[in-house]
Amino acid sequence: MEKDIKITKLGVVIFTSALLFACAHEGTLVTLGSERTSILRASDQSVFTDAIDSAFDKVDIGGMKNKLREAKTETAYMIIVAPFQNSAAILDYIKMKAAIVAGQLGIKVLEVNRIIERISPERTWEVLQEEYPDTDARIIVAVSYAGVDEITAKERQTSHGSKKPDRIFKGRFKASFGVTPRKAGFTAVVQNIEGESEYEVVEGKYVDVR
Repeated sequence: MEKDIKITKLGVVIFTSALLFACAHEGTLVTLGSERTSILRASDQSVFTDAIDSAFDKVDIGGMKNKLREAKTETAYMIIVAPFQNSAAILDYIKMKAAIVAGQLGIKVLEVNRIIERISPERTWEVLQEEYPDTDARIIVAVSYAGVDEITAKERQTSHGSKKPDRIFKGRFKASFGVTPRKAGFTAVVQNIEGESEYEVVEGKYVDVR
């Protein structure tokens, strides 16, 4: 659901006039052409990100801290896996949410260095080598599903003062958030997290049900 916006390119025509032996420069805006661009509405984004936020808000920080206290885990690198391909932007958002949780647990997340290269112009960029930092632990986010379901109502109920929405957009996210040992010896700590958000569409308008 992207909204098309026309962006107009403007050019400036400069002309010079002589007045009392002095030069004055004036500008006039003229339209040279236009192009279309797509801007994603905030409601479209929030129906998905609210589900992700809701899931990570459910991480039991206190409980995980207690289990990790004796392990003295200070550093970790992060791995995000999913059964289906997600966009790089969504994976980055999940990564940042997981990094915030790691910081609340007192764990410093170190980056994995990736060497990428395009072997030939016909092929996409490929990861040639990964260098993992020397850390105490690994943080693994195993995404079960992440997406938005669209539910279409066939009938609109108007009796008894109620009205069924035309459509419902439901953001859904489920994952396992785990801290597993790498160098330090401790038992892995894992929690399943799940979040949903729901937005109703009535007569083409969003109704925020939060």
